[in-house]
Amino acid sequence: MFARICRVALMIGLTAAFVLAWLPLMRGLLDGDSYEWGLTLFGHAFSGSGLNGDYWFVSAEAALGVIMMALGWRAPGAVFKLLSVAFTGTMLADSLFTLFVLGEGQTFEGATLGMSLSAGMIFLGVYGLLFVLASVWAFAGRPGPAPRWTLVNSGLLTLALLLAPGQYLLLSTGQGRELSDQIGVLITMSQWLLISLAFAPWGGPDRPRLSPA
Repeated sequence: MFARICRVALMIGLTAAFVLAWLPLMRGLLDGDSYEWGLTLFGHAFSGSGLNGDYWFVSAEAALGVIMMALGWRAPGAVFKLLSVAFTGTMLADSLFTLFVLGEGQTFEGATLGMSLSAGMIFLGVYGLLFVLASVWAFAGRPGPAPRWTLVNSGLLTLALLLAPGQYLLLSTGQGRELSDQIGVLITMSQWLLISLAFAPWGGPDRPRLSPA
């Protein structure tokens, strides 16, 4: 039971973590070259505008996020255990490297929402906790039967997809810091939450099908 609670807490944390990749992915796609973004990993800066620059990096990270949402909620076996420990361990090491080797605090900047937060110790604490949770699940977790895909799962995924036209309208017409951009950012964050919830187990275990004799 404790390991299962740790996995749920881990999934909540991973959902929050990967929104930092989903936002530049969708804004670069829908907002165009007017949107500039940047991420760092072990002191190396990945940046771009629209689909230019290092857009492949956020694409790969967002794809990893979708894979981990699907595995973590529905098939949290050996592959998910490996990915979750590797990802959280890498991000924890990155936080330690940035804070103590480079001597720089990580900064979260959300220009559209008017946010600038020195979050070095926050990232260190969050990824440290997620690494512990991932490790507990990796060593003590026992995946149960795969959950059934229900109408709730389909509805949440459909709703996430239906947000795309509104996202495009809001993000493509704004100039970066207007109300339409701010609403578009909040919708994009909500879209990622819906995608995560779409993979969550809303039904019981999948029932084995009986084959005719």
